Amino acid sequence: YTQPMTGPNGSLIWNGLRVRIGMNLGETSRQFVHGRVDYMGPSVNLAARVEAKAAGGQIVCTSAVIRCIQRSQNLVLDDLVQTASMGLHSFKGVQEMQELFSLVPL
Repeated sequence: YTQPMTGPNGSLIWNGLRVRIGMNLGETSRQFVHGRVDYMGPSVNLAARVEAKAAGGQIVCTSAVIRCIQRSQNLVLDDLVQTASMGLHSFKGVQEMQELFSLVPL
């Protein structure tokens, strides 16, 4: 059992099940397997590895996701989430170090 958690402005962030979320942005391929779609490729693999870096209840993303949101004309990142760099991380199968960010919804 876990206690509810609130954000910096007092809004409820979560109340219950603590899942980890990892996000990345990139090309994927898809296959239909047993009547459903299965996505695969290096960007999906990296998202899974990013998710493994998150704690329960935490959302973690790569800098590619941050850049995409910043380029959007309809979204202002600071209005949506509080971000904090988690530094550079290396991942199996990825040549470049990846900067990860923790996201807290506002």
